[in-house]
Amino acid sequence: MKRKIIPFLMAMIFWVGMVTPAYAWSWPTPESYSLVSLGDSTAVGTRPEAEPIDSGPGEMYYEDGYFDLLESYHFNDDAISLAVDGKDSQDILRDLWIDFTTRSNVRNAKEAVILNVGGNDLLGRVMDAAYDYALTNFNMAPLKKKDLNDYNAKLEYFQDLVDTIEDSEVELIDALNTIIEDANLVEGALLFSLRYPSIVRTMRRLNRDVDFYVLTIFNPIPQTYDPDLEEIRMQLDNLLEIMNGVIERNANRYDNVHLIDVHQEFLEKPGSVGFVPPENLDPHPTEYGQLLIYELLEPNFI
Repeated sequence: MKRKIIPFLMAMIFWVGMVTPAYAWSWPTPESYSLVSLGDSTAVGTRPEAEPIDSGPGEMYYEDGYFDLLESYHFNDDAISLAVDGKDSQDILRDLWIDFTTRSNVRNAKEAVILNVGGNDLLGRVMDAAYDYALTNFNMAPLKKKDLNDYNAKLEYFQDLVDTIEDSEVELIDALNTIIEDANLVEGALLFSLRYPSIVRTMRRLNRDVDFYVLTIFNPIPQTYDPDLEEIRMQLDNLLEIMNGVIERNANRYDNVHLIDVHQEFLEKPGSVGFVPPENLDPHPTEYGQLLIYELLEPNFI
């Protein structure tokens, strides 16, 4: 019986293949863009809701992030952003390995790919530690299940925690030091350092004909700010020295991978970031900061 069924099934498969239109069997062919942008909320263009004090020359502000400016002024909308708030190096590497949209857009890019990742390898851990701290020490209401992995919801929760701390007898700087310690940022920096070379290799394996622009990670705590935060800022600087060193070495390793040093640019330009605690804990670049990133990238596309 089995001997009769198998030839019949093979004949049916052959027949279906002959009469079914070809398009039903083909993978979708994605559009190809001159510019592809990968990354996190900085690449999205997420900015503080309220501009911080002394946030830079207001007349230079733009409504758009650096990708939007490049898309409008240099690529005539021939560009696509795949950036998503909250993505870290693990997310980007996973996308490059198994996400069809990411892989096909990088493979089909015609001119350039911009990569901006790393901040959430540290910040994500800080927000997770802050969430646990809030539940344990202040009995704050937990987030809804659907918001537990929502980057913006957790950032808002972090701000609520700081407001709660300010109304309590706990010193904010002591609470922040505890959160930073619990976050195990050293592990985050080391995991980033292991993943990043694989990210660059995978991008180049997908497309060797374009230029890749890799952005360094900035410190959200300005050098000129509250001396009470100096210890935390120095801790972050030490970790970022390791992480940015990995980015720089990978840029130097390949002729078509180019370093865009956002970290150094922000150190030299006050008002680049929205972090002004306790009023504003938003770690994103201001509109001025987004403009500075655009100006670092722009000469490569003129």
